[in-house]
Amino acid sequence: MQREYEKDMKDAKEYVRKLHIISTSNKEKEEMVEEKENILEKYNSNQKFGLCEALINIGDWKNVQALLKKLPDHTIDQEPIATALCKLLHQIIEPVYRE
Repeated sequence: MQREYEKDMKDAKEYVRKLHIISTSNKEKEEMVEEKENILEKYNSNQKFGLCEALINIGDWKNVQALLKKLPDHTIDQEPIATALCKLLHQIIEPVYRE
């Protein structure tokens, strides 16, 4: 997971570098052929993400915190985990607004 994060950061820096370069050649067509990684496939293959999402869904915040401390900071950037966190926060905060 750390290697994937480092690769993503390297790719982002390379993309920014390429934005500052003016080229008169016809290499734009070659760059569009790049394969896009399937983010959902990456998520499904990582059991830690699935465990984290499941713990959030059942409301086990104590174990979620322990798991998130061991995972990289960008873990909550995963859409299913972020959605589950939003739902949990909504369930916690809604009774306060009803009072």
